[in-house]
Amino acid sequence: MFEKILLFLDGSKQGEQSIPYVEEIARQSAGLINVTGVNVPQEGSPLEHLLKIYLDSVADNLQAKGIIAKACLLSGHSIGTTLLNYADESNASIIASVISQHTGATHGIENVTEKIITSPGKPLLLVPEKTTPRTDMPGFNRILVPLDGSELGAKAISWAKELALKTGAEIALIRVIPFEHKASGVLGQGQALQEQLLGILEKQAKDYLIDVQTELMKDKVTCNYEVVVGSPANHIIEYAKKINADLITMSSHGMTGLGRFFIGSVASRVAHSSEMPILLVKAH
Repeated sequence: MFEKILLFLDGSKQGEQSIPYVEEIARQSAGLINVTGVNVPQEGSPLEHLLKIYLDSVADNLQAKGIIAKACLLSGHSIGTTLLNYADESNASIIASVISQHTGATHGIENVTEKIITSPGKPLLLVPEKTTPRTDMPGFNRILVPLDGSELGAKAISWAKELALKTGAEIALIRVIPFEHKASGVLGQGQALQEQLLGILEKQAKDYLIDVQTELMKDKVTCNYEVVVGSPANHIIEYAKKINADLITMSSHGMTGLGRFFIGSVASRVAHSSEMPILLVKAH
């Protein structure tokens, strides 16, 4: 699953924050890192030459650490589209990049990550720009996997399991029930019905997570679970902090419905708000 990692760099220090995480994954999986940049053609500009020197330097540094790496400089007027096309052509396993927390940006690495997040295709390893820069190996000790109970939402499980098996990390499962209490009914009957419904949803969520936990433990993966009620994105981010998760792995799309959240919009909010990396698995 992690055999070929396409690492997108734009030459900025900000973009380099993803390198230690990609390096650790490649080290554990014996994978190839394809250090990739995209030059937007401009007549007479020296940027193409400078970007090539930069990409070669990053690849050389990785090779000096025993990592299989190569540099690739692409050319195209749309960085995001060029990058996605190359990911398909090179049969990349995942795309790795820094993600900006500033939504609505109109240029730079922010535009590129928004393009690859909203496009179908490869899983994405997104490292928030506000992550504390690291020069050491970050390590993966605990992986948080948010689930909504749907088949699409569960696509992230296999990726988390693969990484856990390679790194020895434990997996924490979380199911957030987006349930709001509303005062209604006569003599509290409305509230009683809500409490009854919530109890049913919580039991269904718990049973589902226990099933997932059982399957993971068959593969010798340490796993625990949590069911909470409230705002999915907020609870995922807060729970990740609470358990000191090193990575959040989740699907980009799930299903709507009672007791389930629209995991696509939740994944986007988590990606833009999290202080830790997120592995976003495209459920297409």
